[in-house]
Amino acid sequence: MKVTLFGLLAYGVGLVSAYGSYGAYERMYFYYAYTIDAELNGNGGKLKIAPGCKKGGVCSFDEFVGYINNLDKTPSITKEKHPPVDATADKLVSKQLTGEYNQDKILPGTGTGSGKIPVLFDKVSWFWHAPRMVCTHWTGVRVWPLTRWQPRR
Repeated sequence: MKVTLFGLLAYGVGLVSAYGSYGAYERMYFYYAYTIDAELNGNGGKLKIAPGCKKGGVCSFDEFVGYINNLDKTPSITKEKHPPVDATADKLVSKQLTGEYNQDKILPGTGTGSGKIPVLFDKVSWFWHAPRMVCTHWTGVRVWPLTRWQPRR
């Protein structure tokens, strides 16, 4: 009986704290990937990350969180275009905005459910690599792999 009660308690605590700071940092990760996508594809361009967030422009962080969290009202978190990661994550946790989010709104076609999160992270991670590849073309500096920074010949 004690083992069952302890197991149930541990499961409940896990559910309550499942998203917490992890969910906050996930939102920061996705938002910064979104801003990279916006820089590469221009304001109002054909965005791949959260394309339905704002028609004809780029969402602020608050709008982005409201969009992927399926909120009716945009939350008030920060006014900064590029908010500091740790401080903003703390605000997300304190405002309890770290629960489930709509993965399909972040990257359409990914699907939803906890089994799709690794797929989502894998696909979004390419937006961190893309600017390096673009910079290689313009600067003549080979940046992939990251350990080999040398001029292209």
